[in-house]
Order: sequence, then C-alpha cells, then structure tokens
Amino acid sequence: MHRRSHPLIKVLTCVLGVPTCAILTGALVLPDGLDQTALSVYLKPWLEAGAMLAASHLLLRPVLRLFSAPIGCITLGLSGFAIDIGLYLLSIRLCGYAIAPDPVTIALTALLINIICLVASDA
Repeated sequence: MHRRSHPLIKVLTCVLGVPTCAILTGALVLPDGLDQTALSVYLKPWLEAGAMLAASHLLLRPVLRLFSAPIGCITLGLSGFAIDIGLYLLSIRLCGYAIAPDPVTIALTALLINIICLVASDA
C-alpha cells in the first residue's frame, strides 16, 4: 500500500533538492570564501525555482498524472518522469532568471526529488 507523503516534506524536498542537484552536477559553482550575503545571491534563483517546483508538485502534478494515467500504463510509468521534468523546466522558466541547466541536471533533479519523496513517505 502506498502512503502519501506530507506536503511539507514535498515542499522541503523540492526547495532544497533543486540547488543541491545544481551543485552536485556542476550547474551551480560556488566560489570559495563566500560570505552569507554573497551565498544568498548565488542560491536565490535556485531556491526560487525549487519553490516554484514545490508549488507545481502540489497543484499541477496530481492533475497531470490523472490525465496521463492511460499513457502511463503504456509507457510503464515513464510519462510520470516526463511530467516531472516538464514541471522542473516550467518552474525554471517562470522564475525569470537566466539559469538554464543541461538535460543531465534536469533529469537528475527530477529523479532525486522523486527518490527523496518516496523514501520520506515510507519513513
């Protein structure tokens, strides 16, 4: 039986997962010796993209998954992964910053956020 994760866990996963994946994949490189204000300038667009992703995960993702359920049966769930990638791209575009991660960063971010949400919902 699948338990639903708490919305706060999903929000924290999205907000913190986006900059974490950006740092892990090299899309966001932080220089050495940053003070707190400089660090916030570097992380601000990524945290905003994470917040937008969290909102879209809570509001749009269930509706899109419902409508794509027949396609999900045919593609063995890969359409859900495509929805997650699309929501991540949408959240980046809506932030208005010039951050454009490569496809590897996008795929890893979607995968990492799904894995963390799955682990957190079982805990």
